[in-house]
Amino acid sequence: NNSTTTTIDYCTSLHGVMIVTMNMLSTYSVGSSYLKSVSRRRVQAFVCRRQSLGRVSDVVTTISSGRVPTFSSEASHGGRRWKSTEASASTAAMTPDHVVKSNEKQKTNKETPSGPSPPGPSKLDCVRSLVQGDFGNTAYLKQLRLDYGDVVSTWGFQSIRHVFDPEIFMSILRQEWSLPHGAAPHIWPFRVYYRHKSPDVFPMSMLQGEEWRKPRHTIQTHMFSPQAADSFQPGINQVVEDAAEYLRKYDPCPEDFNQFLMNVSFEMLAQVLLDRRMGLVSIPTEKDDHSMADEHQFVTSAVDSFHALGVLLLKPEWSNLTLLRCLPVWNKFERNTDQVWDIGMRWLKEAEEAGSEVAFVNKLAGQGKMERQERLVNLLTLLQAGVDTTSNSLAWTLYELAKRPEIQEKLRQELRQALEAEDGAYHRKHMAKLPYLKAVMREIQRFTPAAAGTLRRLPFDVQAGDYVLEEGSLIFWNQEPYSSDPELLGGDPDEFVPERWLAAEELSKRDDDLHPRRPVKVDGFDDVLAPAPILSHPLMTTAFSVGPRMCVGARIAQNEIHSVVAKLCCDFVFYLDPPDQKVERVQKLLMTPDPAPRIRFDAIAK
Repeated sequence: NNSTTTTIDYCTSLHGVMIVTMNMLSTYSVGSSYLKSVSRRRVQAFVCRRQSLGRVSDVVTTISSGRVPTFSSEASHGGRRWKSTEASASTAAMTPDHVVKSNEKQKTNKETPSGPSPPGPSKLDCVRSLVQGDFGNTAYLKQLRLDYGDVVSTWGFQSIRHVFDPEIFMSILRQEWSLPHGAAPHIWPFRVYYRHKSPDVFPMSMLQGEEWRKPRHTIQTHMFSPQAADSFQPGINQVVEDAAEYLRKYDPCPEDFNQFLMNVSFEMLAQVLLDRRMGLVSIPTEKDDHSMADEHQFVTSAVDSFHALGVLLLKPEWSNLTLLRCLPVWNKFERNTDQVWDIGMRWLKEAEEAGSEVAFVNKLAGQGKMERQERLVNLLTLLQAGVDTTSNSLAWTLYELAKRPEIQEKLRQELRQALEAEDGAYHRKHMAKLPYLKAVMREIQRFTPAAAGTLRRLPFDVQAGDYVLEEGSLIFWNQEPYSSDPELLGGDPDEFVPERWLAAEELSKRDDDLHPRRPVKVDGFDDVLAPAPILSHPLMTTAFSVGPRMCVGARIAQNEIHSVVAKLCCDFVFYLDPPDQKVERVQKLLMTPDPAPRIRFDAIAK
């Protein structure tokens, strides 16, 4: 094409030249007039994160608004560094120009990080651990901390930095300044999927900078504040009441308890977003098998897509859809996400036509601040993501309570006293009277968290304690090595003891100058120590992260979980049936109980 030129300084390998040439040919073959007409997101400059020419996905080069990729002559890590004529080499895929400028400004305004790279195992050891499936293993992470400290370097097809100290990770979040970088844009299977399925509109979770801020602010107006979340509570309580009735009159011991909780979670979510009951927790009739085929399919596909996503994230990043479709796990992910898209989009449009003022989809439309397709895409991701997250948190909570009848009974007495006037129906206003519920939920998060951490990839070097984390490194934070440390916990980490958090709550009311990493003896608590104050750090107490990019539906999800736990504890005595079940924690993106526990619910006479 005469209107564009590319300068290729002779590369370090013929392989690199072939990759660049193939990408340029495939780009130009569609015609320059088409290139000028498509949106900026479809024609991206996907920079070489590793600054080498080793993989096709690292050297994807495209033309956007006249920007021409070139090759610098300065060598880096044995290869030649890619850079754009208008953007820095660290610009991430899908990052708009104004965010690039913001990031560059942040770099110039910050103090330059100083220090060595963190220690860690060799690449060979990392590959061995990756093959053995240790990367998501709690025991492996605990051993990393013991061997190398609170900041550790590993490798898994890219540079990975593990941060275990919540204070250090919080300091990293603070270095993001006013435009925090979320984790979702680095979930490459979703990025590839949406690039082909909805090239003009990405979910806000996949965006950065101002492109993220605007839809986030619009959506959270009617969802994130405590008052907004409370407005959906009557509908949530009705779903919970129906779930209790299902257990009481139809099936007191669900064959697949995980599936039952997925259905309950989806019913609550559909009530919030669509103001629509799906019938998945109603007592079934003969006609339901056919009339609810879409509902069952959506729940199954939403969960299966996330399970396939967990497998894909352990593989090197691919951007070529043709090659990806040779992988069975990609086909599973794409097939199930397509089902979610087709069914969910139809439901969202039907909810718009119904016009319910209670439905979140119509509250959002009433603001007039988002285009229709942008609203629908964002709400669809909420429908998809909200099923697996809430159901896994509920599964672990009810499983741990079913194993411990004395703790369950203590919680039941507190709930009945606090909710007596409400017939077991929960509302956030009751939490001030429910300290033991808070302690139980905190111990669940420590003991068997559904989501134990989060990640970041920042486009600039960051200070992490005494170390420097290089730009582009994938930064993982995981709470389990800290929360299972007996020296910090002040007791056996394998014992489930909610009372330790009652002691911590009492300790927080004092003005004592405490050592952050030492457990404390508290008057009135003879049998337990209050865990070290560091374990009450905000990052340690929630599965929804913290800060501007925390889960936008966090408060609604917390209300849903508390509502289900409160109702089932008030109305039932529940226990494992049979009692000697062995349930393992299996990582399927989230930590899932496997096999699904069998829990029997015996109704309490009123």
